[in-house]
Amino acid sequence: KVIFKKLKNVTGYQIKCGLNKKMIKGKKVYLTKTNCKSKIIKGLKSKRKYFVKIRAYKTYKSPNGKTSKAYGKWSKIKKAITR
Repeated sequence: KVIFKKLKNVTGYQIKCGLNKKMIKGKKVYLTKTNCKSKIIKGLKSKRKYFVKIRAYKTYKSPNGKTSKAYGKWSKIKKAITR
């Protein structure tokens, strides 16, 4: 379970987790609900050390009519051991 602070004026959050700090083969999870403050990530192996980081994004319409996303900075990497 990943718990984070709720930010104002964002469309959603992106969470990335992996088995090493580089997160080369990491798992990405998108959250589009802006009123949530936590997310349970499923599909992880038990009793393994995972590294997790999160960032916010906002969607907007560009001048040419396409929908784009603007991302914030990644948070510091936190490590946790699954149960």
